[in-house]
Amino acid sequence: MSPACDAEKFCKGACVRTWIAARKANLSATWSRYKRMTVGNSLRVLLVEDSADDAELIVAELERGGYRVIAERVQTAHAMQEALRRARWDMVVSDYDMPGFSGPAALEVLKAMGQDLPFIIISGTIGEETAVAALKAGAHDFLAKGRLARLLPAVERELRDVTARRERLVANDALRQSEAQYRSLVDRAVFGIYRSTVDGRLLTVNPALVRMLRYVNADDLLALNLNDVYMDRTARDALMTKVMEHGRIAGEEVMWQPRSGDAIRVRLSGAIVDVSTTGSPIFEVIVEDITERHRLHEQLRQAQKMEAIGHLAGGIAHDFNNLLTAILGYSELLTEQIGPDKSIGSDLREIMSAAQRAAALTRQLLAFSRRQVLAVAALDLNQVIGNMEKMLRRLLGERITIKTAFADRLRPIMADATHLEQVLINLAVNARDAMPQGGTLTIETRDADLDAHYASTHAGAKPGAYALLSVGDTGMGMSRETQARIFEPFFTTKELGRGTGLGLAAVYGIVHQLGGYVWVESEPGRGTVFQVYLPETQHAVQTTAAPVVRVVAPGTETILLVEDEDAVRAFIKTVLQRFGYTVWETPSAEAALTLLDGVDGPIHLLLTDVILPKMDGRELALRVTRNHPLTQVLFMSGYPERMATPQGFLESGVQLMEKPFTAQSLLARVRQALGRDINERHSHGSEPGTVEPVGHP
Repeated sequence: MSPACDAEKFCKGACVRTWIAARKANLSATWSRYKRMTVGNSLRVLLVEDSADDAELIVAELERGGYRVIAERVQTAHAMQEALRRARWDMVVSDYDMPGFSGPAALEVLKAMGQDLPFIIISGTIGEETAVAALKAGAHDFLAKGRLARLLPAVERELRDVTARRERLVANDALRQSEAQYRSLVDRAVFGIYRSTVDGRLLTVNPALVRMLRYVNADDLLALNLNDVYMDRTARDALMTKVMEHGRIAGEEVMWQPRSGDAIRVRLSGAIVDVSTTGSPIFEVIVEDITERHRLHEQLRQAQKMEAIGHLAGGIAHDFNNLLTAILGYSELLTEQIGPDKSIGSDLREIMSAAQRAAALTRQLLAFSRRQVLAVAALDLNQVIGNMEKMLRRLLGERITIKTAFADRLRPIMADATHLEQVLINLAVNARDAMPQGGTLTIETRDADLDAHYASTHAGAKPGAYALLSVGDTGMGMSRETQARIFEPFFTTKELGRGTGLGLAAVYGIVHQLGGYVWVESEPGRGTVFQVYLPETQHAVQTTAAPVVRVVAPGTETILLVEDEDAVRAFIKTVLQRFGYTVWETPSAEAALTLLDGVDGPIHLLLTDVILPKMDGRELALRVTRNHPLTQVLFMSGYPERMATPQGFLESGVQLMEKPFTAQSLLARVRQALGRDINERHSHGSEPGTVEPVGHP
């Protein structure tokens, strides 16, 4: 084949390829127009044009591109403003120069109306510099009237741009709203929130953190380095190690020191949220003040511990006090039989003294666990303390000076005098031990009112009116760590063998059982002051006459004794029979009821233990008094909680004798329960102040 043929074939092929490419482009444009028409793609155009013919050419060009054009032509600024207010437009196409109006003026109207629409200028007379100036002023494109073929691409481009621009605006608005909501959430959060650098420089803080650390404003707190807030700098170092290893921390508890006031316990949770421009991590941390929650948790833990020890104390108190009753009772009987002058008498007195100390230890166990039974009455605190003053001087010794300052008219309180005396004795002994070289013990009383603010800052206190007992010493004082534990059972700072750690625990238990509150103030080397607040009562204090010395008269009545502990039952029977009583004894309630069925004469007194196998003493008393209504009842117990109200007070009308007891106290309580005046013995010539059992061997 000749070269000419080859050239012809090549030209024909090139023409075909060119034709195919043109055809494809035409088909693509036609398809685009078709899609715009079939999907209902309308275009609302505001034409700023003084020539109706030119406006028709523009509309025709847009329709040729497949748009369904809705157009309105305006020629003045006022008409343009009205059109913009009246309808929604997709774009503005404006002539550059018109009589009395211009493209730049139309652009200013659009801007003034605050509408974001594509603005295209079309002119046949403008130069390049003028076109550039118009674009800089805000026009989106500039076309020559003789080249309207560029109109359709310009419109499509500007529609895409305005859609993207509006989407960005919506996204930015959403972002701003989200940031505002986040900032509002952070600012209103009850938890503290902050961002900081590795070295502790605070970047942002929220109002809750400012309040938590007791600063005036955020700027004051931002000026502080976070390291200065930690009570223990090593605690923050440990946290930073964790967060750098794991990227986050959760529920870490540390102690912070606010600008003023006591330290607070906080719980920290956070993570690395960003890296600064210097490459250093940024930490975002949430801070929860758990000081109050921790205090309540510690109170609960202490209450649970006291409850557990209380159950233990109650469990051993019954059996332990039964044993002590037998030890004390038989030691007393042996002493009476042998006589006080025999050498063995001093040994027996030591046994009795040891048993009494053991009984006091049991009472303290029950006191701190608030399981004692209190026989409360309206009391004058001044009178209770005044009656003890001589005894306290003997107890504390000559090296301790006692000073008192009593309020003239002190509020009455509802309390058990015996246990109130125990409180004062324990505080006095604690003060004596804190002043080994001597010193001054100051006892004061006054009225006190605790308000809600005081109660909120002192755990266990309640607002109200109180009578205050203050016991202060000039001793060695205590550290804050010791003060935090002084009311714990078995905690003591004394040497081995010099303290049980139950004295102050018993004070705490008794005061709280009476509905009161105890607080301590102390510093090392500057002494200690205990403040006991006892709530005021509306009951009037009953004025009592001075106690009359009485003696116990011998008995002739019949007593039903119910006690399951053999040694205790034998001791009681021996004492009562020696004093003239007729005693029927049984080890159980069931046996007592059986015995009563066979007794013809009266039973003057039921003397029964509270805790018995199967049927207890309370049920027995109900059954006995139902059939023998004249029979008096005297209960005995080494652990009398069952005879108490939920507040720990002795039930009204119940006569109870707590174990351990001596023969003398047994005879006095039996005589009291039977109702005969103790002074009847005077007619028999006995000396006042003596208790004479009948039938000494």
